[in-house]
Amino acid sequence: MIPSFTRRGLATAALLALQAGAAFQADAQFVQIATGTPNTPLYAVGPIYMSSTLFYRHSRFAYLYTQAELAAAGITPGTDILAVGWMKDTLNSTAGPALFNIYMKNTVTAAYADPTADWVGLTVGATQVYSEPAQSIPATASPDYIDFTLTTPFSYSGGSLEIFTEWDISGPPAPIATGAFEWVNTTVVDRIYASGNTTMPTTLSSTMNNVNMDDRRPVIQFTLQGGTAAIPDRFTSSISIWPNPAGAS
Repeated sequence: MIPSFTRRGLATAALLALQAGAAFQADAQFVQIATGTPNTPLYAVGPIYMSSTLFYRHSRFAYLYTQAELAAAGITPGTDILAVGWMKDTLNSTAGPALFNIYMKNTVTAAYADPTADWVGLTVGATQVYSEPAQSIPATASPDYIDFTLTTPFSYSGGSLEIFTEWDISGPPAPIATGAFEWVNTTVVDRIYASGNTTMPTTLSSTMNNVNMDDRRPVIQFTLQGGTAAIPDRFTSSISIWPNPAGAS
């Protein structure tokens, strides 16, 4: 028979292990922003341009999220963003290798209302938070997100948030993908600039990206740095150590 104190020690160790595992899971929080009206999935809204013709090998996108949108999702000043992800509606994929960059910027910009915007001007003051020179895109499709873990967490400081993506798959031979990437998106006014082309575009449009993509922004998932303060109390209330039920055996 195992001595009572040993059983108690094992029970305590088991509780600590459960708490540690729960703390690890709670260390990240996942929130989505899908403001607006759901629309038909569309390749032209990005974050990566891949139409059924597989012709354009370069694209750049700019997305704007207002403070109200972020707050509604639980993203408040001081929040650290660990990863971002987007959702496509197709099972198509590409082995790459491609260059994929993501940039972020805290900003006071309230709308993307101009007909066109210059990429260099848009990205002034932005931080490069992700860069992969041999990027592949999996077949993962809705309802699952394709997540990109940032090189270092990005701290949201308030106001609006701008996110920029840059894609270059000029290296691999054709076909560069198994088919179109149709991204899940919603209609929300003045929140996108975009362009896909045979060379890296320098000017982005707010309305056309080969087809009409006016006011259509892809849904996004943010992985946020979470907290673990509530974990011990929850587990203590659900697991009883004292008295040890095994002590009667």
